[in-house]
Amino acid sequence: MNDNLEKKVSNLKNLLTLFIIMSIGLAIACIYLYAKLSDAKETVKKEIIVREVVVSEKNDLLEQLSSLQTQYDSLGQQYNGLDSLFNVEKERIAKITKELKKSKGNTAKYKKQIELLQERQNEYIKKIEELMAKNEQLTSENIIIKTDLDSALKANENLINQTQELSSKIENSSSLKAYEIVAEAIKESKNDNEMEVTNKAKRVGKIRTCLVIAENKLTEKGTINVYFRISDPNGVVMIDNVEPSHSITIDGKRMYYSQKNEVYYNNINTNVCSVWKNTKKLISGTYTVEIYTDNSKLGQTTFLLK
Repeated sequence: MNDNLEKKVSNLKNLLTLFIIMSIGLAIACIYLYAKLSDAKETVKKEIIVREVVVSEKNDLLEQLSSLQTQYDSLGQQYNGLDSLFNVEKERIAKITKELKKSKGNTAKYKKQIELLQERQNEYIKKIEELMAKNEQLTSENIIIKTDLDSALKANENLINQTQELSSKIENSSSLKAYEIVAEAIKESKNDNEMEVTNKAKRVGKIRTCLVIAENKLTEKGTINVYFRISDPNGVVMIDNVEPSHSITIDGKRMYYSQKNEVYYNNINTNVCSVWKNTKKLISGTYTVEIYTDNSKLGQTTFLLK
């Protein structure tokens, strides 16, 4: 019986020893697994931090690219002539932006490319500012030159105006004038020498117009043409010939005349009379007689027929 008891005690000791060994092994395994788990957590934490840094750098680079794009848009609006140059840079920015958005790794190479883009843009801006400064200087110089030129042109314009004004005064002064203009209807008669005045429309055989061309020392001496233009009460010019040669042009306007007289003018008061032969039936009303030279109108008068 003692042997059985001892055997049972021995078995219990063995089981206790085995339990202690297994507990120690389990503890060691737990410690190992805990260490591995801590290492894994630390690794994941580091990877998350790295990814966050990469994402942050990536977003920062994308913002820089967007800023470069915006600045080139603004420069393009200010300087239209440089559009082609700016468009090349904008295409490069668009290409790098596309590649950067797709990338998942290191952004160092993109950072270098963006630095080069920024350097080129700063260089463009610097050159533009230098050109603008030179342009402002040239503009200031041109303003001074233009001011001097405008003053000279203004003085020349004033001189031309004074000359034209003087020429106009001389021309006006040299224009011939007429006074004592009288137009009368002459009764129809078989004798051409008879000059009986009438106011009856049915009896008119001729229309006589007399005037005095005033003295003018500024006009050249010589033969001048004096044109008589007779219009009936309806404004119809009384003419026998409608050929272009039977017309004159005054102030750009062509007009037919009834009669033309050649008169020698000697710069003194000169009497002129014209007799126009009527071949048509006249109507009652007021008739107008206008008198012209080749250059201007001498005057006009009217007469009434019943």
